[in-house]
Amino acid sequence: MNRLLHKPLKAFALYALILLLGSIPVYVLVMDHIWNNELDENNKLRLEFIKSQLDKGHFNESELNKVIENWAILQPDIRIEKLEKPQPFEDRYYSIERPSILEPEDEDLERFRGLESYFELEKRAYRIRIETNIEELDETFAVISLITLSFLVIMVIGFVLLNRKITKQSWRPFYQSLQALKSFELSKGQKIELPETDILEFQELHHSIEEMAAKALASYQQQKSFIENASHELQTPLALLKSKIDLLSQKTEMSHEVRELISAINAPMARLSRINKNLLVLAKVESDQFQSDQNINLKQVIDNALLLFEDYLDDKELQCHFDDSESTPLQCDPFLIETLIQNLLSNAIRHSKNGSEIWIRLQGSQLKIANEGQESLDTEKLFQRFSRNNSSDKVSSGLGLAIVKEIAHKYQWQVSYSFESSRHIFRLDFS
Repeated sequence: MNRLLHKPLKAFALYALILLLGSIPVYVLVMDHIWNNELDENNKLRLEFIKSQLDKGHFNESELNKVIENWAILQPDIRIEKLEKPQPFEDRYYSIERPSILEPEDEDLERFRGLESYFELEKRAYRIRIETNIEELDETFAVISLITLSFLVIMVIGFVLLNRKITKQSWRPFYQSLQALKSFELSKGQKIELPETDILEFQELHHSIEEMAAKALASYQQQKSFIENASHELQTPLALLKSKIDLLSQKTEMSHEVRELISAINAPMARLSRINKNLLVLAKVESDQFQSDQNINLKQVIDNALLLFEDYLDDKELQCHFDDSESTPLQCDPFLIETLIQNLLSNAIRHSKNGSEIWIRLQGSQLKIANEGQESLDTEKLFQRFSRNNSSDKVSSGLGLAIVKEIAHKYQWQVSYSFESSRHIFRLDFS
């Protein structure tokens, strides 16, 4: 995954590389053209100088031949040849590759820029060739290319450092806002705090985020207040209704049909009471009303929970294996850890077939509870409120695992689910 700030930097580096690779041959061609023009001018001046010297000398043929021989020895890059008859050709500039005259044993080819011209002296026709070595130009090109590349590297490094410094300052409000969003929790009831910035785009972003967070917080508070108030208001009517049903069921003069109706009412009444109780627990956990943290012996909590569910285990003929090694003491609210363990055990018992097994393993700061199963549960909905994996389950309130998740979130514990070797496995990491 690429960072936003790296994208323009990569584009710039690629553009600079392409520009460099394209500029070097263009630079070489331009420099070669300029250098050839300079050499042509130099050769032209040398030609004019030679012609003027020969004109001033008024040499006869033998003297001229002697001068030409000496010239060939002193300046081998200048060759003067006598022609049988005059040539009407114009001056010609050319480039040639040949071994150096000064180093005849060296067979390496060198580049020369030449000028060929024809002239007459004392009614005799001559051809002169002046060739200047341009091999040094290749070295110049190499040096220039190296310098250009060095400057590009320095420029790219400077741009990276400068870009990093500027973007770090410019994007600091963004990263601060991102951190504020990550740490923002509706359950805490606190407004989101975003840093001040003089960048217009970030100001608009902060304004939109603050408005959205305020609306979400207000909606959450209304929802939480409604659930909490509704649960409190339902407690008394539910208690009265349950007591009336209990009194009614104790009457002896009642038909079998009426007793069946009372039993049918008791089941949904019990479920409604559990839902109401769990909603109250959720509301209190979210509003952080549990503050009495103390050292907890987790093994003792599990033993108490197993004792509480002993009758349920016997009814379904379940075998529970508790592997308890030395565990790390926890610092948390006693009621919340008891609720968490009881909900996990209740879930395992409820979804275990009669005569099957349940495994509990406590090791260090990790707890694992497993029970037999046929297929994996829907992990996306598993910890959601009012989510039941078995639609025919009329006993579950659909809030047990949601409470587990909320309690774990409060203490920053890690809770996870997996399906391995035909077993449903819930893991809790208290570290």
